[in-house]
Amino acid sequence: MKSDGTSIVLPDWGTYAAPGALDLMRTKAATRMGGIELIDCAGHWIQQEQPVRLSTLLLAFIKEAGGTDHSGDFGLGSR
Repeated sequence: MKSDGTSIVLPDWGTYAAPGALDLMRTKAATRMGGIELIDCAGHWIQQEQPVRLSTLLLAFIKEAGGTDHSGDFGLGSR
């Protein structure tokens, strides 16, 4: 997590298994977390279950954090 509050995508499949855990993480463990993305139809194996959506979000995060945009290298474009 960058100090400027930019967010990163976290595959938090435990959100539904432990009600309140996500809010506790945001208020106690990762207080500078900038945002959360819950990806439908994905659980613990998010990279296999929703690879395009995850890649799109990760590339957007990298671009927002000041990295180079390589989305065209993977045929993702802007979605």
